[in-house]
Amino acid sequence: MAKYAHITGRFKTHQQKYGTQVPATGTVTFTPTSYATDQETVYVPGARTAYLVDGVLREEPHGGAEGVLLLAPGEGMEPSTWAYKVTASLRDERGNPVPFPPGFLEVAADETIDLAHRGLTHAPTGELHWTNILGEQGKRGEQGPKGDKGDPGERGEPGPKGDRGERGEPGPKGDPGERGEPGPKGDRGERGEPGPKGDPGGLDAEATALVQRLASGAAPRDTGWRRVESPALAAGALFYRRVGDWCIIAARGGQWDTITVHDLPNITDATYRDVGTKIRLTVTTPQGWQSNQPVIAPVVTDDGESRGVLILHAQSDGNRITWRRGNLDLSPENRTNLRCGLLIYPATDPFPTTLPGTPA
Repeated sequence: MAKYAHITGRFKTHQQKYGTQVPATGTVTFTPTSYATDQETVYVPGARTAYLVDGVLREEPHGGAEGVLLLAPGEGMEPSTWAYKVTASLRDERGNPVPFPPGFLEVAADETIDLAHRGLTHAPTGELHWTNILGEQGKRGEQGPKGDKGDPGERGEPGPKGDRGERGEPGPKGDPGERGEPGPKGDRGERGEPGPKGDPGGLDAEATALVQRLASGAAPRDTGWRRVESPALAAGALFYRRVGDWCIIAARGGQWDTITVHDLPNITDATYRDVGTKIRLTVTTPQGWQSNQPVIAPVVTDDGESRGVLILHAQSDGNRITWRRGNLDLSPENRTNLRCGLLIYPATDPFPTTLPGTPA
């Protein structure tokens, strides 16, 4: 029976921004140095590509499980050992390529390998098990006929700009055209008295204060992501972040970074249960993320079908976050693996001194 090794890793650049390490993005590919066989199966040496999502090695481009599983040598397998060639295509937060030298990794059955704890070797280990499937090399055949002319290549970069030529002699001055007749000038009206300047209020006052803070030039403070669990969620959680005068709230963290909502009987805290056509994901928004205005984000299935909206209620309207689903019932297809937009809005509260939840 085939057995596998579990490969994990976290990749970050050498930089730190706003107190947070900067993750790398890209792919890491594992290519076996040998095919393998057991009593029932031939395992062909296909490459396995893993993806960096927020710097974490995962099995899918959009997330999925952490790490990848690679076939490992074991009892009844031939050859008895082999290795994987590891190549990476990495980029920093600005999309610039990041060098990562290739190497080789040997694995064992039921082993979990963190790439931060085990370095790559410069030469493959194990057996290169190719001789059983390759025959003797035949004589070189005669050269075939010349192929058709290929399509022209892409246009090259333009050459450097040449020197400016000498200035030519100016041409003769043209005759001026005839001047048109001016129209009659209208009478100027009397100027009215200026009214008194009013004080800004409501949203205008908030916007003015926000512009003044942004114009100060000070580096914004950043709380980093904070995870807060919700009794209403079977999978996923609420994530809060405050960067300067901007608030961000995300509902994610389940499979493929989605959320799954509990059915009513499974919501242990009655204050979170269905009220009309909504379920409360939190009953109180923490200080530093409260808003004077409601903020709304869409909720969709993995196929993009609408499943209602997320609403951050204003301080005057309950100061909570709810999922409004309209006339949808709570069958599994209406509450499982939901993708939620970000709640992003200018801050009303001062920067928080006490942070909710745990670091994410």
